[in-house]
Amino acid sequence: MNSGALFLLLWVVILGVLVWVGYRGLQNNRLKSAGVLGIGIPLFILLCAMCLWRHGPSSASDSAPTVVIPTAALAAPDLAARLLDGNVILTGTLPDQETKNKVLARAKELYGEGKFVDNLEISNSRALPNADWVPKALTLLPLATQANNEGGIALDAKSVTVKGLVDSDEAKAKLIAEATKNAGANIAVIDNVLVKGKITAAQTADFQARLNQMIAGKIVEFETGKDIITPRGKEILDQMVQVLGQVPGIPVEVSGHTDARGAAAMNVDLSQRRAAACRKYLIEKGVAGERLSAKGYGANKPIADNNTPEGLQKNRRIEFTVVKEAK
Repeated sequence: MNSGALFLLLWVVILGVLVWVGYRGLQNNRLKSAGVLGIGIPLFILLCAMCLWRHGPSSASDSAPTVVIPTAALAAPDLAARLLDGNVILTGTLPDQETKNKVLARAKELYGEGKFVDNLEISNSRALPNADWVPKALTLLPLATQANNEGGIALDAKSVTVKGLVDSDEAKAKLIAEATKNAGANIAVIDNVLVKGKITAAQTADFQARLNQMIAGKIVEFETGKDIITPRGKEILDQMVQVLGQVPGIPVEVSGHTDARGAAAMNVDLSQRRAAACRKYLIEKGVAGERLSAKGYGANKPIADNNTPEGLQKNRRIEFTVVKEAK
């Protein structure tokens, strides 16, 4: 109850007291008493009714205020275009259908009907950072097909990341120069382009560290004795998809390992099937198949003691290893 309702209620109580006092003071004069009651009681009821009408519960439409989110509080849109097996995959979140239609029309013009996949989303929690963002996005879309498989761009409010594997230093320089020209002065260009055959030891080590960090302390689980990945195992592989996408083009070996129990040949076979199942799942989730290989090692590369339950569990694992030289 707010302060206005309390104030009115107080006056109603005071009025009621006055009527009662008047009644008691005039009880020897029934005519005057009746007059006071005839006026006071209806007035008392009227004021109560007014109080309830003015301050009683209101409808949902009256009580729920309209919330207006300031434009400055909205997130900026994002747009990514990535080449995968001959098609361009469009992802990101845009502020409205009009913006999405412009992107799709440009994609159709650039890549051709049926040569791109629309995974774009729309959210009213997004707002264009400025009037130039959409035109800039449209001029950057051609870059998605200028690197090898898995190359592309990722654009947000302030930067565009260009990534992929190209065949020469000249191809990389041309790609970055075009990105810088099309992005303009207000959008920074982040260069994540690698040159085929010139990936340095430091770059390889950095990528391997990312893979190791992602898988550390986690086990890609399978059904017992089978190559069927469990839901929990798929969750881990989904995270690995994100890491693999950070450095496209670099080949990675998916290796399967078992504990020492059982026949050696059966263990090698099971580990190979499990590694192949992981490779297949990663490809289905958008990793280029040409960069992934699968190999089963059985129990030949233990990382823990096979004589303890803990050691057996650690040895049953899937690993991801960067192949030194890009194909």
